[in-house]
Amino acid sequence: KYYNTFVLDDAIMSRLDSYKLLSIPLLNPESSIKCPGDLCSEYDLEVFNNWDSNYLYREKLEISKMSSATPVIRNVWFGNTTDFECLHIQSNLNSNSNIKDENGSEIKEKYERSEIPLHCDPRNTIVALTKKDLSKKPIRELDSKLITFPKSNWKFFVHCVDGARFPSFVELKNIFMSLSSLDQIYLEFPPSGAVGLGDLSEEDILSIVNVCKLLYYRCTSDFTGLLYCSDGYTETSLLGICFLMYSKNIKLDDALIKLHMDYGRPFFIFKSDYFLLEKLEPILNRFSPLNYEEDDDEDEDDNEASSNDSWKNLTFEDNTFLIKSALLSPKSDSKRRSSVGVSRNSVITTATGQHVVQLRGQQIQTPQLGVSVTGDTRSESSFGSSSSTSTSSDSEDEIDIGGPCESVAGSLPSRILPHLYLGSLAHASSVPLLKELGINYLVSVGERIPWVDDLNYSIESTESGCDILKFSQRSGKGSKCYVNEVMRISNINDDGIGTLTTTINDALEFIGKCYNEGGKVLVHCQVGVSRSATVCIAEVMKRLSISLPRAYLFVRVRRLNVIIQPNLKLMYELFKWEENFVKSKIKKRQSSVSSVNSITASNSSTLFSNNSERSSFSASISSVNSNFTTSSLRENSISGVSFKPRLSVVNFEKSIVEEEDVFIQMDIGSDQHDMIASNCPGFIREVDWFILCREIFNLNRAYINP
Repeated sequence: KYYNTFVLDDAIMSRLDSYKLLSIPLLNPESSIKCPGDLCSEYDLEVFNNWDSNYLYREKLEISKMSSATPVIRNVWFGNTTDFECLHIQSNLNSNSNIKDENGSEIKEKYERSEIPLHCDPRNTIVALTKKDLSKKPIRELDSKLITFPKSNWKFFVHCVDGARFPSFVELKNIFMSLSSLDQIYLEFPPSGAVGLGDLSEEDILSIVNVCKLLYYRCTSDFTGLLYCSDGYTETSLLGICFLMYSKNIKLDDALIKLHMDYGRPFFIFKSDYFLLEKLEPILNRFSPLNYEEDDDEDEDDNEASSNDSWKNLTFEDNTFLIKSALLSPKSDSKRRSSVGVSRNSVITTATGQHVVQLRGQQIQTPQLGVSVTGDTRSESSFGSSSSTSTSSDSEDEIDIGGPCESVAGSLPSRILPHLYLGSLAHASSVPLLKELGINYLVSVGERIPWVDDLNYSIESTESGCDILKFSQRSGKGSKCYVNEVMRISNINDDGIGTLTTTINDALEFIGKCYNEGGKVLVHCQVGVSRSATVCIAEVMKRLSISLPRAYLFVRVRRLNVIIQPNLKLMYELFKWEENFVKSKIKKRQSSVSSVNSITASNSSTLFSNNSERSSFSASISSVNSNFTTSSLRENSISGVSFKPRLSVVNFEKSIVEEEDVFIQMDIGSDQHDMIASNCPGFIREVDWFILCREIFNLNRAYINP
């Protein structure tokens, strides 16, 4: 295969730009200047439109979009630094207290929570934006496409940041004494992962209780609060979960599930945080205001529960003896932990060795607290069993596993799309967790789920050799299995040798079945960073109709602190799968419009489709124009279709227009007629392989300390 190479002796930049052949057009020096109130400049938009570079910039934009502020409880919102900064930019522009939204309208404090959580809503993303979406419009309108404008005029800010200390009793008391005269309150608080139980004094624990109490009573509909950090989900998780346990008087696992399911917030806690929160749980429940007032069970009213003067009855806790007695109280009987888990140092130790998970902003460390796998270590070759039915012993579908979050130390699988989760073997091994999250389908990529062989199931095999296990729904003495089906993809290891080429389409078809039936599917491998991430990227490409680099970024951001790292072979297989994916769309669209627009037998651009399962397109140009010269006139062949390099300006223009029209109007196979999100709709791919590898390397390097 060869590329068409053109040498321009008289370049006309406007013509090249109109044919989408310029990465970044020529800009005047003033293009980098921002007008007052604008968040982006013309130069910023052009840099964003060039998907050949600066993926770190795109990742930051996508993170801020994904984790933008949403209300949680008692007029307290969880958000990110961008929310805080955007509010203050607008505050400086408006001398009055009326803050405007992206449409220039005054912010209304009432927030309508969507059924789809904002962080996994496919409409809440920047990866689907193209040059067409970001051109010929006012900068302020374009700002709102890249950045979510604040939805509330917050006045109580708690910034969870490295280096912060716990507010002292005296500092909190001084704030309380001045509440009636304060227009805004700003506090700093230690972040998640920065403290352990051994680092805390009784005064520090009292500080946690008092900060929760201050938020609970002072935040009203006229004085809303924002709990925020840089990414919107890591540093705030410790205080945010403490506040939820305090406000609702609930247990730790219930708070984690509620934050994820009911309030739709992304969060990430370390194993050390989970152990700390377990010790803080009885203390926060003991001081909960619901012990002294009526509980309103309606979550919809959580943000309207505080009256504007309830804070006047606030008194701070200062009795350290209560803290000591709670810490010394006997620990309740712990549930049996699962045999698979994630350590604080991001290392999993299993029967097959150690697996390192790289977290954002953390250096790879040697294992110290690894959790080993016990029990059945049978070979994966048993996946390919030809028997149609597996019989359990005396289990009667009962599964003896602990609480929903204990076995994974509070680390939930990542919700990529409303129907799609990405996680680890530990997540798939916890039946109570699957039940709480409503996950009823599993795709197991090269791993064995421990509880599967304890249940009765029937087996169906796909043409590619994948097994689909269908379970009976019967209650036993233990936990009931709520999983309907499991797809097992066997003989695929994360060793740079295993391949998904023959099985990925079957996996996507299985996920599509789950989607059509309104279910939720968890795709997992050992740790959820390589093999299962590959499948999820392909599903996002197919579901959102976007190119590979855009889908990669979409999944990467929603995996939160766990950095996805498909090995080089799997990534290249995705790269080639993208070609076939785009070609199949062209072929499908071509067949649907052939009855309306016939292709003439001229020297202009022509679409070819062969009789194989793959479709391709090429152009045949016969005339030569002096404005272009080529280094070689040899004929090229793509997918069996011969053609000569494009050399004619006239026919080149005509061919591009025709191919672009095919791309823009093609059917993606759903009820909507969407085009592939790409800045190069006339090309098979948006970004070349070597550029994609370079940008992913630069992305990962930013999180690894030398």
